Formats: sequence, structure tokens, C-alpha cells
Amino acid sequence: MSDFALKLDPTERITYIGKKLGEEPCPTILKITNPTSDRQACKVKCTSNEMFRIRPPVFALKPGEEISVKLTFNAGKTIPDSGKHYFAVYYIKATDENKAPRACWSDHKGDPTGTKR
Repeated sequence: MSDFALKLDPTERITYIGKKLGEEPCPTILKITNPTSDRQACKVKCTSNEMFRIRPPVFALKPGEEISVKLTFNAGKTIPDSGKHYFAVYYIKATDENKAPRACWSDHKGDPTGTKR
């Protein structure tokens, strides 16, 4: 696997802050930018779909394009220990502009081009 080419903001750690954390949904934003010269099919996953909601979870980024992915800590969940859960961003080259991102992933064989946890 090569180096991770996409730009993430924040770069290392997602933090949820709120007075009613665990009682009300608590969203935060992960900005993902494609600085490469190729279209990329991307997906964001987490360790617990019950605890977190990701919107959009699968998408394509054209060269130079940026997207804001909403990562929500769901209401009614116990606040876990710091570092227990994580999000992972995966991407593959998707040069066919007419192919939907999910179809790119379905047809892909092997490891993603890049992965960042």
C-alpha cells in the first residue's frame, strides 16, 4: 500500500465535545480533499454503526475537490473510553466518471489504494 494521498482535517483525531454528549446527537465534520490528479472513490467506516452515523459514507472526489463528511455520535449511547473507537478512510482510483462510487468499490479487487485510521 502506498502513502495516504488524500488530505484530512482534522488530520489525526476526531473529538466530540458537548454538554449533552450521549443525551443528544453530537455531530462533527471531517473534511476530505483530493489533491491528486485522479478521481477517487472513497468510503468512511467506523467501529460501531450503532454508536456513530456517517453521512455520506461512500462518495467520489474529483481532482482538487473537497467534501465535508458528517460524523455523528448518536444519542442514548454511553460515552466510550478515549481511543476505543475509530474511523477509517479508504480510497481507490475511479477514473470512469460514469461509474457510481459504490459500483467502483463493488468491482474493486484487492486492498484499497490508501487507508487511514
